[in-house]
Amino acid sequence: MSKSYFIVSEWLPKAAHHDELLAIFKQLAAITLENESGCLRYHVTHQIEHPGAPG
Repeated sequence: MSKSYFIVSEWLPKAAHHDELLAIFKQLAAITLENESGCLRYHVTHQIEHPGAPG
């Protein structure tokens, strides 16, 4: 019997480093999906500035 695990993390970069950190996480996602056979999904998201967005 296999189990599924979901891992969620939140990072709060300084504004000057937001784009840099986002690019690094996107690269990490691609590397992980390519090299970790058990990893089925890896999503990188970030909060957007929008009047209706929570946060």
